[in-house]
Amino acid sequence: MTSSPRSHNAATAELVLAGLLDLSDALRKELVALPPRVVRRKIRDTSEEARLLLGAQASAGEQGLTKDVKQRLIQDGRNR
Repeated sequence: MTSSPRSHNAATAELVLAGLLDLSDALRKELVALPPRVVRRKIRDTSEEARLLLGAQASAGEQGLTKDVKQRLIQDGRNR
């Protein structure tokens, strides 16, 4: 049985959301010493970059952020 485009889109959205939440939590822990407004900005900017990466990966059938990509995004987020 094949999945419909709608169910594929829903699965893709869930995958992207789970990856973004995980990334945001990890980045928030890394930035705990910074002012809240700075943390929000860095999380927003990093999440936008991750959303673009995750959307392309999920569409290609890959399963979320790899550990290496997640670490790179967190490092980039700290340095923004």
